[in-house]
Amino acid sequence: MIEQDLIKVRIIGGNDSPESSKYLEDIRTTLNGIDNNTNMINIIGLDACKNIHPNSFELDGYHGGVRALDCRILN
Repeated sequence: MIEQDLIKVRIIGGNDSPESSKYLEDIRTTLNGIDNNTNMINIIGLDACKNIHPNSFELDGYHGGVRALDCRILN
């Protein structure tokens, strides 16, 4: 588990490999970088509305990636 201030990230399942640790660190870094001036992190589902919300981001467990979604490409 990674904990920083109010952000806690825990992986369930899988193994304690360097890849898993990197994946968790990427998630923590991404969440820590989100600033919407409310002191709160909004995790917005990709299917929350017809158009993808501009503050959405994707956690890709299969490929181990964390990325912001570029709505200009997806819309």
